[in-house]
Amino acid sequence: MNKKEIRKEYKIIRSNIAHKGVKSHKICSALIATEKYKKSEIIALYASLPDEVDTSPIIDYSLKSGKTVLLPKIEGGNKMGFYELSQEFTVNSFEIKEPKGTKKYLPKEIDLIVLPLICADEQKNRIGFGGGYYDRYLSKYKGNTIGICFDEQISAEPLPCSEHDIKPDIILSDKRIIR
Repeated sequence: MNKKEIRKEYKIIRSNIAHKGVKSHKICSALIATEKYKKSEIIALYASLPDEVDTSPIIDYSLKSGKTVLLPKIEGGNKMGFYELSQEFTVNSFEIKEPKGTKKYLPKEIDLIVLPLICADEQKNRIGFGGGYYDRYLSKYKGNTIGICFDEQISAEPLPCSEHDIKPDIILSDKRIIR
C-alpha cells in the first residue's frame, strides 16, 4: 500500500477507537513523565481534532506549570510556524485551530515538539496528514520530538518512508513507548 492508502485506512481505524478519553489521559500522563518534557520550557503542541489524542490536558498542565505553549500555524502556502498560545483562535482550511497570537518562535527557540500522527511503526516511521508541513519544519529543527497516537495506530508492518520523512525521537501510545 502507498502512503495515501495507509493514511485512509488508519483514519478509519482511528475513528473507531474506543475509550479515547481514557487512552488520551494515559498518553498525556506518559508524555508529562518523560525527561524530554520535564526539561523543556518552550513546548510546541497542537490543537487536537476530535479523533486524535486529546492534547488539551497537556496544554493546560503545561500552562499551569509555567511552560510556554506554542501551536502551529499555516503560513502562506506550504510553510508552518509555531506561535505562542493565546486565548483567541482561528480555524484554518484544514479545520484545525490555530493561535491568533503574533509571537512567533524560531526552531532554535523550541525545546520540544509534540507531533500528531495518523500512524507510525515500531521503527518510528510516521505518516501524518500528507501536507509535509511537519517534515519541512523538522528539517530545520534540531531539538526534541515526540509523536503521540493511540496504540491501534501503530503498525506491526514497517511503513513506507521517503528520504525527507523525519522520525520523532520517541513515539508514545497509551500502551508503549518506542525509543
